[in-house]
Amino acid sequence: TADVALPPSSKGALDSSALAELNRRLQAMEGVPPPNCRPRAVPTTAPAATASIHRWRDPTSGQWQFGAYPPAGVDAEPVQINDRAQARFGLSVDAEPGLEVPSQLRDRAAADVVRLTAILGGELGLTIDPTFQLKVHFVATPEAVVAGRQTGLERAAGVYMHQDQRIIIWRQPVDQETFQTLRHETTHALLHEFVGAPPLWLNEGLAEYFEGLQTAGSGGRVDANAWYAELLSLAGEGRPGLAMDVLGADAKPFRNARTAELYYAQSWALVDHLMSSEGGQQLLASLLQALRDSACGSFSSIAWLDRHYPGGATELAKAASGQRSLAHSY
Repeated sequence: TADVALPPSSKGALDSSALAELNRRLQAMEGVPPPNCRPRAVPTTAPAATASIHRWRDPTSGQWQFGAYPPAGVDAEPVQINDRAQARFGLSVDAEPGLEVPSQLRDRAAADVVRLTAILGGELGLTIDPTFQLKVHFVATPEAVVAGRQTGLERAAGVYMHQDQRIIIWRQPVDQETFQTLRHETTHALLHEFVGAPPLWLNEGLAEYFEGLQTAGSGGRVDANAWYAELLSLAGEGRPGLAMDVLGADAKPFRNARTAELYYAQSWALVDHLMSSEGGQQLLASLLQALRDSACGSFSSIAWLDRHYPGGATELAKAASGQRSLAHSY
């Protein structure tokens, strides 16, 4: 086990806001859906293509561009757009009686879910059943998130109720935090339904990664998590050992206040590193498919990475430091 303790924040100690954030994450951890050993069936045939176009990276913004006639000098590749490119599944957004959620916030919630799903489906190859119906429901208090529901929690910022495919979200005083929670819970929901039982480092790592998604028009970007990067830099030489521990961890260190933030940070860094390259994204796609195929059977992330990641799990552990400066554009 890596000998790494929770380092102090840049202020010298965890202040009240940092403690509140840690508590939010611990509550979110408790609300992770249970393992789903029978992921939803997905279409066995791809939808018919309606158009063939090209995509390329804009040399200035780094975002993907699409069109029938790519400009000269760019590395373009042919892609197909099908009739499910816009509506991948059913999505509704509402609020409890008496809670005002302006239409622009509902639209933003829908846009975030759609963009997140597009990345999971495009870059990570996750196939979403178009008959799936996801419901997003805003409530006024963290107590209302869990009221009348058997979650074992007294309050929470958000939770996915897999029995009726509903995400319950507290509309927090700061909208940015509300949508971070929404993206986090949406990731858990889609992994539960279409992967089944991902290991905690992957489940939380992807959820933490997509918390940082910023949607703009038909694109999106994910910036680095500065606090997690700082936290992991303070872990020093013990960080690769921490990463190996995280890859094999059960729920206990994610729920322990002494270790939770480091485990969340390192989970984010593992995913963030893999999402930084097309090769890493392809490996994540293969891992998600292998987990779906395992259907809650015995599965070791470390053994799988030893077979599929160049240099094995130890090399990934060394590389996943969380230190990057460029945004990921989609």
